[in-house]
Amino acid sequence: MADEKKQQYYKAKREERLQYQRNYYIRNRNRIIRKREVDAVIDPEKREAVCVYNRNYYLANRERIVESRKRKRDALSAQEVQDAG
Repeated sequence: MADEKKQQYYKAKREERLQYQRNYYIRNRNRIIRKREVDAVIDPEKREAVCVYNRNYYLANRERIVESRKRKRDALSAQEVQDAG
């Protein structure tokens, strides 16, 4: 029962969570980028590990990622056509 309630809650709050994450990144973008730069200088192995992880994740989830990007691109194109017309 608790799992069903959790799922309903997270589905209902999904857009709010995503908007919060976008706003957080926008507010803290420079700090995040600077931290990555510092980490790359201090610990190059960490940077390499992150690159390896990202590559493996992409390869494992490539179909889903490409499909998601295609949906976003198509939605943006449809919106541009609607705005122009």
